Amino acid sequence: MGGDLAVGSWVLVECFGDKEDDMWLGEVVNSVDLGGACKRKYVGKAQHIKGTRYDGGDWRVAVVWYERTGDDDERLIFREPPSDADVDFSIALSPAS
Repeated sequence: MGGDLAVGSWVLVECFGDKEDDMWLGEVVNSVDLGGACKRKYVGKAQHIKGTRYDGGDWRVAVVWYERTGDDDERLIFREPPSDADVDFSIALSPAS
């Protein structure tokens, strides 16, 4: 799953604890935190990195998130992030069990 992602891939991620939205939309980007890559397989014991828990075998994937404009009641219109948007966290993709 994570190994197939490339820069420019779209990700739709279920979000927990968000009172307005069930899903977040993002685009995979390269990240300095991943050595200039867009993804890296995590190896090692479980740990939290920038607020996300990673277990051995998970993929760290750098994502820039798109925000909803709020211009529509169904919240289906998104705003492209600015070109200098920070990639301040990654997502963990775990193998399906």
